[in-house]
Amino acid sequence: MKFKDYLQKDIERIGCSLSELSKASGLSSAVLSRYRSGERAPRKDSELLVQLCSGIGELEQKAGLASTVQNRLAVYKASLSEDYALNYDRFDRLLKILHVSMKELSRELNYDASYLSRIRSGKRSPADPEKFAENVSEFFIRSARPEELEEIGSIVQESDPLHLQSALQNWLIRKREAENRPMEFFLKTLDEFNLEEFSRSMRFEDFPEAEPLGLNGFQMYYGIEQMRQAEYDFFRLAAQSSPESPLFMCNDMPLEEMAEDRIFTKKMMYLIAVCLKKGFFLNVIHDINRSFSEMMIGLQAWIPVYMTGQIRPYYLPNADSSIYHHCLYVCHDAVLIGECIHGNHNHGSYFLSSEKDFIQHCTERAGDILSLARPLMSIYRQPQLAEFDVFRDEEFNKPGDRTILSCVPPLATLTHDLLIEILRSASISEELYEPIEQARKKELADLNLSLRKGKMVMRLPELSEEEFKTYTPLLKLASMLQNIEVPYTWETYQKHIQLANDFAETTPGFELLYDQRSAFRNITIYIREDELAMILKHKSPEIAFVITHPKMVNALQNFTAPIFEDD
Repeated sequence: MKFKDYLQKDIERIGCSLSELSKASGLSSAVLSRYRSGERAPRKDSELLVQLCSGIGELEQKAGLASTVQNRLAVYKASLSEDYALNYDRFDRLLKILHVSMKELSRELNYDASYLSRIRSGKRSPADPEKFAENVSEFFIRSARPEELEEIGSIVQESDPLHLQSALQNWLIRKREAENRPMEFFLKTLDEFNLEEFSRSMRFEDFPEAEPLGLNGFQMYYGIEQMRQAEYDFFRLAAQSSPESPLFMCNDMPLEEMAEDRIFTKKMMYLIAVCLKKGFFLNVIHDINRSFSEMMIGLQAWIPVYMTGQIRPYYLPNADSSIYHHCLYVCHDAVLIGECIHGNHNHGSYFLSSEKDFIQHCTERAGDILSLARPLMSIYRQPQLAEFDVFRDEEFNKPGDRTILSCVPPLATLTHDLLIEILRSASISEELYEPIEQARKKELADLNLSLRKGKMVMRLPELSEEEFKTYTPLLKLASMLQNIEVPYTWETYQKHIQLANDFAETTPGFELLYDQRSAFRNITIYIREDELAMILKHKSPEIAFVITHPKMVNALQNFTAPIFEDD
């Protein structure tokens, strides 16, 4: 059976709704619906798969059924195919060795010659890389001369003629690199996150206000369980305090054991949401000295907070937490201090205090830490639009080559007449025509300015009409940071694609490439080589993240967008 069949069988056996499974697993109902329909599936090593299985196990217990989380995880993993991609450089090398023309290969494999040329250059990805590699290998082995077979054998390190075809097939494909996954999960979470759905899921009216914490000066906490309670108690105090000063958080304590208790994690997210609802701003020092995978998983957990625009994330460039770990949380009415020795988290302790002089002392310490910190990323929403415009003016005037991964053509390539046609077909208020037209002109000016400073490559999905109807794209207005959704019609989308192609053909330094399918539908990724990355989210909410941390910029720069296929 396929993954979707196992999932449907479990849902029917438990008798739960997608809403109930969403609440238990932490995955959105929309994602679960796509999993159940077979439209999408998680990766084998995905944290989302672990969350799903844990959520099902939780519902099984409530229903009085036997919970078999590990067995289910193994079954689900077995039902998911491995994630492979074609190695374009090796495909090109093989064609050169055998002197095979695109026309000949097209005739033998029944592929369009132009399609094969784009695969060879890396501009397109085959829908099924494994099947494509199998077909290509079979043809090459069948048609190669003896001396060519010998050279192929040398390249793929296989001397047995009986195994040469399978060795060549394996040589032509590669597993998606594991280090690509943490960034992939982070970007997919950004792409799929819906702030309105998240806010509704919190259901503040269903939670009684936490009882005031009776703290007489200070309290000590020892060991993992008590340390969880310490963090919970601090946020109870924070949620009851005044938001007149930002809430400060700096924590390089180990995450894994604290996060094992899912109920604790949900309570913490709820209390943080309460603080945000009250108007708190959060100054958070992220620990970037963890492994890249751990760092990205930690950042992914913060995405709901990022989307509010009420957080300022930082990092300490020279921090070393290899032996001694610390925690410092400060709000108007409380302080939480923690420490532990690496590898002995359970021997750690927390100290919670509401003593005013000590709070003042720790507030000054928090300021000292912030003075040494650097922004991990800058976050812009509508209230920061003027600041964002200043940033853009400065950014597009800097030298460097740029790459953009987008789900729709750039606004800059539209004509005024087609823009008006798109707005009218979407029944957009005429009051918005002029602001959107000004946004188009500004983006065109920015694009032309950046092309005087370096080259630009933009990658777009090549959508069929069926795919377009399934996921109707929106005009890219993210740079306006406003809640304006303008859907294309198939006709206006085709016209815009043609204008984008014309722009690429007539504009030196601008290259437009097409992928078979877009991995993301609601974000645009902009990269200035080795220097800066920007992620623009198009809706729910409209927000921009500007990233300068070298580790994250490098990961985004080397990120290979996955091609998600239907089962």
